[in-house]
Amino acid sequence: MLFRLLGELDVRAGDRVVEIRRPRLQGLLTALLTDLNKVVPADVLAERVWGERLPAHPRNALYSYVSRLRTALGEALITQRSGGYLLTADPGSVDLHVFRQLLGEAGQTAGDDEKAALLTRALGLWHGEPFGSLDTPWFVNQRTALASRRLGAQLDLADLRLRGKRPGELVPELTALAESHPLDERVRGQLVLALHRAGRQGDALREYDRIRRLLAEELGADPGAALRQVHEQVLRGDPRPRPRAGGELPQRRGQAQRVAG
Repeated sequence: MLFRLLGELDVRAGDRVVEIRRPRLQGLLTALLTDLNKVVPADVLAERVWGERLPAHPRNALYSYVSRLRTALGEALITQRSGGYLLTADPGSVDLHVFRQLLGEAGQTAGDDEKAALLTRALGLWHGEPFGSLDTPWFVNQRTALASRRLGAQLDLADLRLRGKRPGELVPELTALAESHPLDERVRGQLVLALHRAGRQGDALREYDRIRRLLAEELGADPGAALRQVHEQVLRGDPRPRPRAGGELPQRRGQAQRVAG
């Protein structure tokens, strides 16, 4: 079977779509798949699935839902263990775990081309918001953490592509990311670099001025050292501004959660 969690839940058995429509069943399956091949205590599962809206008898309700999942998936996948439940499957059959594995491999790879290929494969697994519309606190937190890892992968890939021959092709993508993350200095800095390396120095300087004013208005702060360095290199007209040691434009702590307005 194949399981897709990086978007609306999608379960396939060969060419057949396995229909799991009830939100609680989707939540239970997703919670078990997230901790694949590990025993998840019943109380933990109940909190993940129902949040603060626990049924009167959580363990009984959980047992009933597990029975329905077993019917849909097959008896062998979900087993009851002391105090909890275990879903057994190949991690390669769950896009969430493949995504994490590819990011790990990319972080250990030195070559730009190989790293870019791994990041591209990882990002290609996404087909929407993780976990669909599941909205208990646990799913909200998991979704936020995954979105952060996705953004990090997108920016790591952008760093690699900015060193390539066609940096201007990144401008539309980075413009969209900057609109979604208006206070993220790494995103904005990459956009400045893409504009500059595409021969659009005036636009690059205007973009820098835009983020400088936004940081002052929203955070009462000046651009960080990395972003200021990029600005200086644009002013000097360097065609290939040199990256800082350890990364081009680190994200300032906490500012990804802030948005303009």
